[in-house]
Amino acid sequence: MEEFFLNIEVTQHTIYLAIMLIVIGQGLKTLPFIEKWMVIWSLLSISVLINFIFSGISFSTLFEAFIAASISVFGYDAYVQTKKRIKRTQS
Repeated sequence: MEEFFLNIEVTQHTIYLAIMLIVIGQGLKTLPFIEKWMVIWSLLSISVLINFIFSGISFSTLFEAFIAASISVFGYDAYVQTKKRIKRTQS
């Protein structure tokens, strides 16, 4: 198991996937028939699907898909919370 965790890397593919997921997530949030709690699960599903298509089906690609989805959700939430805080301090 230790060998597996030593081989996991955040590659350019993972970063590109995370950026694509941020854009897809913003698009999903604007759709009226998709509830907000469904967006995270949709992003994870899309991430796994894209990663399996381009990298093959394995546990490491599943883990990388999880990392990409986590980076996209965290990045978006950090941006939104910072934006809200800046607006609050300026007013």
